[in-house]
Amino acid sequence: MKLPINENFHLRLTNPDDAEETFAVVDRNREYLRQWMPWVDGVQSSDAIRQHLDSLQAGIHDCPEFVLVYHGKIVGRLGFHRIDEQNRNTSVGYWLDAGQQGQGLMTMAVKAAVDYAIHTRKLHRVVLMAAVDNLASRAIPERLGFQQEGIARDGERLYDHFVDLAVYSILEPEWSARSAE
Repeated sequence: MKLPINENFHLRLTNPDDAEETFAVVDRNREYLRQWMPWVDGVQSSDAIRQHLDSLQAGIHDCPEFVLVYHGKIVGRLGFHRIDEQNRNTSVGYWLDAGQQGQGLMTMAVKAAVDYAIHTRKLHRVVLMAAVDNLASRAIPERLGFQQEGIARDGERLYDHFVDLAVYSILEPEWSARSAE
């Protein structure tokens, strides 16, 4: 599945063939990503990514993950952590190559993902969490009209310490009203 954004940018469901290119992006951004992502040290080869992608493709969990493809190259990932069909909600996580930041790519990607969650998957609530000090990541839900619900104190373990997470959400009626503007 592909979610087109513009002629140079789209989201595509990830697959095991993406492992090498994704690993290369992670590896060259290792120091940057490690500031915010607790999984970076566990990704030491493309095999680690391939194993994760194999489990996604096997359908073990309902957690769609997309690669961000900009000018034909993978520049990041965006994924739904878990889709809860019973309660019609999900949460979204993402990362982007440091060299591609500041162009609005992740804002456009999150917008496309929320459209998919609400309009295609018929979900009611989308949650996004970001470390309170990760101002660039927090700006995305704020730009897209998410409401900050609060702070999850020590909400994530980041290697040798815990970080507080800002918790944002948007509901289907709020998203639909924004889309109609």
